[in-house]
Formats: sequence, structure tokens, C-alpha cells
Amino acid sequence: MKALYRLLLILTGTLCLSLQPATAQHIPDPNFADAIRTQCPTCIDANNDLTLVAQTLTFLDVHGSDISDLTGIEGFTNLQTLSCEENQLSFLPELPDSLTFLSCHSNQLNSLPSLPAGLLAAYCHNNQLTSLPVLPTALTSLWCSDNLLTSLPPLPDGVVILYCQNNQLSVLPDLPDALIVLHCFENQLNSLPALPDGLTDLYCNNNQLSSLPTLPDSLKGLYCNNNQLSSLPALPTNLTILECHNNQLDSLSALPANLRSLSCRNNQLSSLPPLPDSLQNLGCANNELSELPTLPAGLTNLGCNTNQLSSLPTLPASLTNLNCSNNQLTSLPTLPNLTSLTCKTNLLGSLPSLPASLTNLRCDTNQLSSLPLLPASLTFLRCDNNQLVSLPPLPANLRFLFSRNNSALFCLPTLPDGLMTLRTDSTKITCIPNQPANVSMFPVLPLCTALNADFSFVVDSLTVAFTNLTNDNHQTIGYSWAFGDDDTSTLLSPTHTYTQGGTYDVTLTAIDSCGGNSVLQQDVILILTVAEESILTGIKVGPNPFAHLIEVIFENEILPGTSLQLLDAQGKIIHEKNLVSKNTRLEMGNLPRGVYFLQIKTPRGVALRKVVKMEVP
Repeated sequence: MKALYRLLLILTGTLCLSLQPATAQHIPDPNFADAIRTQCPTCIDANNDLTLVAQTLTFLDVHGSDISDLTGIEGFTNLQTLSCEENQLSFLPELPDSLTFLSCHSNQLNSLPSLPAGLLAAYCHNNQLTSLPVLPTALTSLWCSDNLLTSLPPLPDGVVILYCQNNQLSVLPDLPDALIVLHCFENQLNSLPALPDGLTDLYCNNNQLSSLPTLPDSLKGLYCNNNQLSSLPALPTNLTILECHNNQLDSLSALPANLRSLSCRNNQLSSLPPLPDSLQNLGCANNELSELPTLPAGLTNLGCNTNQLSSLPTLPASLTNLNCSNNQLTSLPTLPNLTSLTCKTNLLGSLPSLPASLTNLRCDTNQLSSLPLLPASLTFLRCDNNQLVSLPPLPANLRFLFSRNNSALFCLPTLPDGLMTLRTDSTKITCIPNQPANVSMFPVLPLCTALNADFSFVVDSLTVAFTNLTNDNHQTIGYSWAFGDDDTSTLLSPTHTYTQGGTYDVTLTAIDSCGGNSVLQQDVILILTVAEESILTGIKVGPNPFAHLIEVIFENEILPGTSLQLLDAQGKIIHEKNLVSKNTRLEMGNLPRGVYFLQIKTPRGVALRKVVKMEVP
């Protein structure tokens, strides 16, 4: 019995000694200790020492915890997953042998420790690494992009995903047969090794490649843009995405039947091969194309700007975005249900009907004199540098309007309440019809005021001097006078001489730049020069000048229907009465001094006598 007890003591002591390093493991970084405590409160004590529970933890996520030191991580002897990204780490301590997943990206690491033999995935991108340690044979996924790497170690046979973009690599090691995804863009590569047969995605853009190796049939996405390629190898039949823009290509090989997206802009292409029916996106801008092939029925995006196109083929009904700017187009075909149309810098004299779905329209730098009806959905309109003389009604949803450099444009329609930007420089526009609450204008324009035609006149015998008193509403562009004797004028304030006295309806019409007008008509009464003396024979008017009253005396009998009117200098009637007595007195002491006219109407005619009101002493 004593022997058995002694054996138990020995075993217990041995067990305690074996656990002592883990239970005594200290965590010096307080932020690391707090992060452990948050995830596993029983893994660490008040002195920031690991407990026995830490040995059982398999998953630890301490990312974004402002940790600068992971010392003590080795105390987690069964840890399989460690996420310590987005901290302030400049080094990593020895890692637990049990680790299979390591995420340490977005720190300040310039080196890595030896990696555990069973590690499957390593995410060490966005650091300052200049080299990598030997990669474990179990590794299947390596993300080492956005570092300072000039070379990579040999890649294990089981690696299926390799992200090494945005480094300083001039060469790649042999690629494992298992690789299916390769991102090596934004390096200094001038060639690629043989590509594995199972590769599905290749991103080798933004390097110095002058050629590509044979492409595997399994490839679905090829991104080789921004290199120095003058030609492409045969394209795999399974390819769905091809981005080869910004190279030196002068031709393309036959396009695969399943291709959905083609970006070949910024090359030297003079023609395109037949486009597959599956194509949905085509970007062929900035080439030397003079025509386009038949467009697939399912095409949704077409960018053919900056070429030498003089016409476009029939546009498919599925098209939603069209950029055909910087060509030699004189007309556009019927537009499908587009949401965006950019046709600037062409030779367009008109636009076709715009689809109801359109939200963005750029038609600047053409030869347009008018625009079609704008759809209610439109939010952006740029029509600068044209020959527009007017704009159609603006939709309520419009937020941005650029109408600069239209020298014949005088007028703006009502502005939408939600308009945010208005540019009208280098036009004849001098005011805005209304003020949206949050609009930013250049130049800043005043509100237009209501147009009200008005004029005054001064009569001197048969000559009348008219003074235009029409208000300045910031957009008045012309005047039209009709003098009531079949004569007219377009002068601002004309002078007109009549051939005989009488009453004339003079009309002034003021016209503004928006097509509006205001009309004022006034009677102008002139002194008769023909037969005046015979009409006034036997009629005395006096005194003249007068101060308080003036008397009209008829020496002969008054003919029935005789009347008297007192007019001011503008011909407005001040006083009027029918005459029945041979002696009529008019009290005019309350009138201001000035020139007045007595108009005497008899059955024999009408005559005017000018009288002058003196200053009352």
C-alpha cells in the first residue's frame, strides 16, 4: 500500500512538472493579455499568466487589438488557428507546432519565423517582408502580396492558391501542378513559367511581359493588361473573361464561344474578330477601329470611344451603357433602354429620341442646335460646346446641368428644385428663372424678374418722343413698336412723326430670350392741323397760361354732341364732360403745373388746344 502511494506521488509530481511551462507562461504585452482575456477569460489569470485552459484552446482571434508583441503564444500548445492581423507587430515569436492557419497580414513584419510543418494556409500580405522562410509541404494557400519580396522560395506541390501581387518579383519559381489561382500582378516580371493544366484564374497584369506561355484549357479568367504584349497565344475554349487592355496588340485571335467580357482598349487594333453571342461587356476604346462587327444580342456595356468610327451598327436591346465619344459619328442609331449615354466629341447634328430609362447624358462638343425631350429619370446632363439656342424642359430628377460654351443660348427653362450644379459660362444667359435651394452656380446669376412693358411719351405738334420704361428682367432681347398708323419700329425709344392729328393706339411689345413677351397699348392724341381753325371758330379758351381756372366760351350756338376733355401731356384723360352751356368753367387749381390739352369734340371734328398751368403764387 505504501509502495502504491509513493508511486502516485511520483506520477503526480511528474505531471505537474510537465504542465508547469504552460501554466507559468507570461504574456508581457498588456493588449495581447486583454485580447486573450476577452476571448477566453479562463485562459489567463490576473497576473497575465496563462492557465492550463490555454493548452486546450484551438482558435484565437486577436486581430485589431493594437498588439506589438505576441510573446507567450507558444503557451497555446494545441492552437490550430491564429488571427493576429491588423496590429502593430514587427516580429512573430516561435509559433505552436499545432498551427494549421496563420493570418498575420496588415502589420509591420519584416520577417517570419519558421513555419509549422502542418501549416495549410498563410496570410502574411500587407507587411514589409523582404523574404519568406521555407514553406511547409502541407501548405495549400499562400497570400504574400503587398510586401517587398524580390523572390519566392520553392512552392510546395499542394499549393492551390498563390497571391504574390504588388511585390518586386522579377521571376517566379516553378508553379505546382495543383495551382488553380495565380495573382502575380504589379511586379517586375518579364516572363512567366509554364502554367499548370488546372489553372483557372491568371492575373499577371501590370508587369513587363512581352509574351505569354501556352494557356491551359481550364483557364476561365485572363488578366494580362498593362504589359508589353504584341500578340496573344490561342485563347482557351473555357475562357469567360479577357482583359488585355493597355498593351501593343494589333490583332486578336479567335474569341472563345463562352467569352462574357472583353477589354481590349488602348491597343493598336484596326479591327475586331467576330464577337461571340455570349459577350456581355465590350471595351475597345482608344484603338484604330473604323467599324465594329455585329454586336451580340446580349451585350449590356459597350465602350468604343476614341476610335475612327463614322457609324455604329444596330444596338442590341439589352444594351444599358454606351460610350461612343471621340469618334467621327454624324448620327446615332435607335437607342435601346440605356441608362448612360456618352456621345461627346463627335459630329452629331441631332440626337435620336432618348430612352425613358436614361439617367446620364453627355453630348458635349458636337454640333447640336437642340436637344430632344429629356426623360424623367435623367439626373446628369452635359451639353457644353454645342450650338444650342434653347433647352427642353428639365426633368425634376436632374441634379447636374452643364451647358457651357453655347454662344446662342439665351434662356434657361425652369430649374428642378433638387439641382445641385449649374454651369452656364460662355453663354448669353444672364439670369435664372428660379432658385433651387442647394444649387452651386458658375457664374452666379440673379433671378429673372417678370417682364412688364411700359412707356411714356411727349407730344410736340405731330411729333411724339417715346421713352421706353420696360423693366430690366435680365433677359429682354428686343422691342417692337406699332404707332397706330401702319408704321413700326424696333428701336428702344423711338421718335415718330404723324401726318395728321388724331387719336392713335400705340403698342409696345417687349420680347425676352425665353420667348415670352409683354404688351402695353396706350392712346396718343395729337393736335389737329387740318381744319382746326374752322372747328375752333367762335370758341374762346382762356386765360392761357392759367393759375386756377380756365374758361371755354362758345360765341355761337353749341351743336348737340359737343364734349370737352382735359388731357395731360401723356394723353391721359383727367376730366371729361358734355357741353350744353355756351360758357363753361373748369376748376384746375389742384393740378400740378405743366402742359395740358383741351380736346373739343364737335360734330364738325375734333381739335386740341394746348394750355399751360402756371405755378400758383
